[in-house]
Order: sequence, then C-alpha cells, then structure tokens
Amino acid sequence: MYLRALAKRVVLPVVNKDATAPTLLSVPFESEAHLRPNRWGILEPAGGQPVDRSEIDAVIVPALAADPYGVRLGYGGGFYDAYLAGMQATVVCPVYDACTKERLVAEPHDISVHVLITETRVLHC
Repeated sequence: MYLRALAKRVVLPVVNKDATAPTLLSVPFESEAHLRPNRWGILEPAGGQPVDRSEIDAVIVPALAADPYGVRLGYGGGFYDAYLAGMQATVVCPVYDACTKERLVAEPHDISVHVLITETRVLHC
C-alpha cells in the first residue's frame, strides 16, 4: 500500500456496535489478513485500539453523489456525518464524474467535503 510505504498510519472505519446508536471508530489497518466482514459485508479491521479522531489528518468518505460545493449524498445511515462532526481533518470524497451533480440539497446535519476526486478532475469545494 502506497501510504504505508510512506510510513503513514492508515486507519479504517469500524462500526461500533456497543454504542446506543451505531457509530464509527477508526482502527489501524495492519494488513488485509486482519480484515473481517461486518454485518453489511464490508471489510473492517478485526481488532486493534481505536485512534482518537484528533490524530487524523484526512478522511476519505464514500458517496452516491456529490456537488462542487462539497455536499455529499451518502447511503442514508448518517455514520459519516456523525463521525466528521467537529473534526479538523481534510475530507476527501472520490466519486465518478457521472455521480457529480450541479447542486444537491444539504440537510442541517450534513458535513461537507473539502475535495472531490473523480476519474478526470479534482475539485476543491
């Protein structure tokens, strides 16, 4: 992995099932051998101590669609919006050009992204 070769610590999101409402924790990525599927079939680190969010410099978030203003349409669970609230990290969203929209409507709880990366361009929001 490129980032690990640069001696960067990589953390992956893990759904915290012990919370009253499911939340995301950041757990260090050790290797693919340490990943296990969660209840949605998404691979997560199987163990490890969560990293404090204040130690994270950048977060890559998924999206179904996004606009040039940084509004992101997620998958409806609100996990990433809750996770990103109050963070100082740069938020990056990879999305296909076909999934970029002229303008999306933001909800009050939505956290905007700082950078959109598509297969043809990089947009600073």
